[in-house]
Amino acid sequence: MARTRLSIPDMSCGHCEVRIRKALLALPGFRDLFVDLEARKVELDYDDSLLTADRIRQVLADEDYPVAEMVPL
Repeated sequence: MARTRLSIPDMSCGHCEVRIRKALLALPGFRDLFVDLEARKVELDYDDSLLTADRIRQVLADEDYPVAEMVPL
């Protein structure tokens, strides 16, 4: 299990949160997330034996939400 904080500068509203949540929910190994819209950060839990950081970055970039920073917690 891994916990990571993502900085997503282009996330600015509830619609952004819904798109990000939907994209991540579709991934195998995704567990849970917490979104802080004001800080433009997402904390997520995932099974790192099923899901990689690179895959998370790619999925969010495909949704037009590139990750500026990814920090393991």
